[in-house]
Amino acid sequence: MKSIDPFNEDSRRRRSELLTCFAVALIVFTFALGRRDIVTSHEGRVAQTARTMADSGWPWNARPVHVSGFVESNESQRLAPAQLPGDRDTVNPWLFPVINDAIRLQKPPLPYWVTAVVFKLFGVSEFNARIVPALLGALSTLLIWDLALLILGHRAAIPAAIVWITTQFVVDEFRKSMADPYLAFFTLLALWGWWRCERGRNILAWIALSLGALAKGPVIFIHIIPAIICAKIFLRRRTGSASWISHAIGALLFIAIVLPWPALVLREAPDAWRMWWYESGGEVSGQNIEKARPWWTYLASSFQLALPWTPVWIAGMVLAVMRSKRRFWAPRNRRRLFALSWYVIVLAFFSLVSVKKDAYLLPLMPAQTLIIADALITMRAAWARRRANYQMSIVLAAAQCAIGIGFGIGLFLAIYSSKTRDAMGLAICAAGVLMAVYAIRSIVNGKPNSWLLTQAAAYALLLIGLIGFHASAKDNARSPKRFAAAMAQYLRTTDVPLLVSRLPEEASFYLPLGLRDDPNASRVLIVVDKSRKDPPVDARRLSDLLNGAIIRGFQRVDLNVDDGGDRYQFFDVIVDRDRA
Repeated sequence: MKSIDPFNEDSRRRRSELLTCFAVALIVFTFALGRRDIVTSHEGRVAQTARTMADSGWPWNARPVHVSGFVESNESQRLAPAQLPGDRDTVNPWLFPVINDAIRLQKPPLPYWVTAVVFKLFGVSEFNARIVPALLGALSTLLIWDLALLILGHRAAIPAAIVWITTQFVVDEFRKSMADPYLAFFTLLALWGWWRCERGRNILAWIALSLGALAKGPVIFIHIIPAIICAKIFLRRRTGSASWISHAIGALLFIAIVLPWPALVLREAPDAWRMWWYESGGEVSGQNIEKARPWWTYLASSFQLALPWTPVWIAGMVLAVMRSKRRFWAPRNRRRLFALSWYVIVLAFFSLVSVKKDAYLLPLMPAQTLIIADALITMRAAWARRRANYQMSIVLAAAQCAIGIGFGIGLFLAIYSSKTRDAMGLAICAAGVLMAVYAIRSIVNGKPNSWLLTQAAAYALLLIGLIGFHASAKDNARSPKRFAAAMAQYLRTTDVPLLVSRLPEEASFYLPLGLRDDPNASRVLIVVDKSRKDPPVDARRLSDLLNGAIIRGFQRVDLNVDDGGDRYQFFDVIVDRDRA
């Protein structure tokens, strides 16, 4: 891309548009970020592991943390190392991530490190646990804007940024303290750096690739390689080029950034590679079937992942296929086919893998965004110029209005009928509904640009109401926060040790660190995370939590506090250690 002249009026306008999109993205991704408690094990693992790191000090002078073993990946087959690192019962948690007195090596440490640094600097809280992923989501808006500008043209930049900011799945996932937002951001940054590889950005692409691997492992290549291949095929003149020397330097940087941590771990715990294979290659080979789903799972969920832009997303897919029959290698259609091919190849790969979770597709959302953005600019052009079948553009716009109005009314009623009945949430939802209704005026007046901006504003407000208020209140109803506070008070009144290694990760985030634990005690306290579908807790389940120990007796400890809708249950268990 040509350099931007700061004194050029068009350049100033684009810069103003970009900054406006970024400001809106900051609001959408960070507003009410700390209202929702840590209620899932996925967030709990990152937050609690980082909390342990931060409590130990900085990496270079960290206080050793006591550990009793490793977190096992497969309960039916031992994969964790049999011995502690160096046969020691203490480790540096910055090197060996620790959660609930156990070393957790299932995932690379970058999300733990980043969150721990934030905790050290600003304190431990739900907001601080999520702020970095949220900021990465907002920064991704800038990359999406520029990629759309490069691939689809300047008319697609704002629509692409708008779609990114207002896609429910994207916003919700980037507001979580998990590894997937890091992987998604660094995947996008690596691709952007590769496409913009002049002036040293090729090195930036390699650094981003390294950080993505340090966040989630080699899965980043599954997202990167198809995108690069499709770009080479369909975007021949729109990709950057770099010398082999810069690629060699980048590869050396990749090795220097990624390899030190696993090398240090393997030196102390040589069997750790078995867990890493199970967590990455095992999902492809079929060895890891913890989250196994039917092959068509992602095909069904893809319609939900595009919300609220699903009608336009479908139109974009159909448009690319129909136009390819007549003008396959036309420049405009090649750009469409690039995003579609990238999307379909990665989706097909993950559909063939048995383990499935929607968050795994977060790095694929830029491709989805480009598909929707291309459909939007095609809609806008046909509508504004009254081209053939321009009525279809009006129908799609009306469908998007209907989604905004219908969802907004339903969300308003849901918040109003809830126990909290948050006034700010109701006001934001009402504003979103009014904006969605006002978008009808733009349709009637035949103003596609005004419709898109108004519709985007409505969706942004409704997303804030949904994620920041309704979903937060719903999740907080099953939060372990109050239960953990009552449990901590109870532990101060008893000498019976707590089985720390079996604590639910999200509950441990709200408990004090360094709780007394004795895995060999004949009487222990156990917390059970019981879902509504689970049968009542019995001796067999407690025995499983105690690695097969024989249970002589148990009784539930009533803490007289909200336990997340009977989700968390506290038991005093007598164990027959002699017959275990």
